[in-house]
Amino acid sequence: MNTDNPTHYVSEHFFNLEKSITSMNFEFFGNGKELVFHVKDPSGLLRIQHLSSSVPSFVILHVDEEKSGTGTYFGKIDKGQWQITAFSYAPRYTRMWGEVPFNVKVFEGMDDNIISGDTVSWIDRDEYSKGNIFLKDFESENIELSVEKWLKGDFHAHTTLSDGNSSPSKLIDEGVARNLDFFFITEHNILTPGFPEREGIIVFPSFETTTIKGHFNAIGLRYMPEWLLSKGPSPSWKDLENLIKDFRAKGVLISINHPFSVPWQWQYNDLPLSFIDSIEIITNPYDENLGDANEKAFSFIDLLWNNGYRITGLGGSDTHTGSTSQLGQPVTEVFANIDSLSSMLEGIRNHCTKIFVDLECDFEYRVDGKMLLPGTDIGHSGNVNIEFALSLEDDSEAVNLRVIENGIPVDEKKAFPGEKTQIHRVWKNDSDWIRCEIRDNQNRIRGYINPLHRGEKEGLIKTWGSALETLGY
Repeated sequence: MNTDNPTHYVSEHFFNLEKSITSMNFEFFGNGKELVFHVKDPSGLLRIQHLSSSVPSFVILHVDEEKSGTGTYFGKIDKGQWQITAFSYAPRYTRMWGEVPFNVKVFEGMDDNIISGDTVSWIDRDEYSKGNIFLKDFESENIELSVEKWLKGDFHAHTTLSDGNSSPSKLIDEGVARNLDFFFITEHNILTPGFPEREGIIVFPSFETTTIKGHFNAIGLRYMPEWLLSKGPSPSWKDLENLIKDFRAKGVLISINHPFSVPWQWQYNDLPLSFIDSIEIITNPYDENLGDANEKAFSFIDLLWNNGYRITGLGGSDTHTGSTSQLGQPVTEVFANIDSLSSMLEGIRNHCTKIFVDLECDFEYRVDGKMLLPGTDIGHSGNVNIEFALSLEDDSEAVNLRVIENGIPVDEKKAFPGEKTQIHRVWKNDSDWIRCEIRDNQNRIRGYINPLHRGEKEGLIKTWGSALETLGY
């Protein structure tokens, strides 16, 4: 098949395969624009997800796992009518150029000596045999042999499966080189069906829901919400609301990405704040084009905590492996069990995370001499003595340890390499929450530790838009 028909949001095309074969090659070209392509077999099962790039790209679908390309679901290639659907992904393209011409070529593959990579499938084969696309549960059979501990990772990363520059193999090798324990793979509107494996690092599934009005990660998503793509690059709030409700009902976490980074900032102002599990408050700290976007995110999440919303601050490199984005910058630490996706999600729900930018250190909260994890609710138990302790590695630079209480800086102390720096305060019973952040001598953020808090309360602010109005954004 060879088509150069244009697409506007959704364009469907069909071709007939006259016999069953072992492999099939696809060449996708979106005329320099980014389109998501889906390929379905005669039974209606999704077999390929692919995001076109500025040059023609090639994908091999094969009956064997080790020969089938990235973003494919390997298995039988049966005769009959196959379907190719093109979805408009990048909203600025449909806005600026209207209909987007594209080209797809399909031809029988040459399967001799083809090795597509070292991807290991994440597909639940039992569900797949029933015609369902569903990923495995990411729960180790030997989970009782491992324990919860602080794990270093990244919650926002892309590969060549969407608009990243690194292959999955190269990206996971970068994670190993940077001593990460994990990262979540977050392709744009694509559910990653598998990933290479390396000793000492785990890759977990996520999905960057990408629209004209903002992006959010569906952390832990294990199924493909295909109907969303048919709504175009700017789905209505009602459609997005239904999607988020469905995600949350299935235990998926909703994390708003780069909320103030123009032009990808969050613009669905009707979003109830109660729908949000986490916010990416530090995005790619080396991108000078972000301006004060991260600082705005700090003020925003502080406002939400002041209004009783217990929302976790996360970091995300949003790496596309360019000069300004690197996997693990920033690094987010989560207190969890590396052998369990559910444990990772629970660590986020419990706000048990810390974010660091180029800083090797140890940090802990202590209340009345007892070490407490970030996110701990101590209740209204009267005034308590609280200690904030930061220990820098010998080769670190001096930084400033700052205490934020109910959104207001209340204490600060210089921290030096090779030393343990402590701040002692009395945390009064009428205070709602308290946290720490770390800044360098130029006041650039180097660390964010999620708060300790006292109980729950209901605030007056209900939606994203009302929070923006309160802050004057």
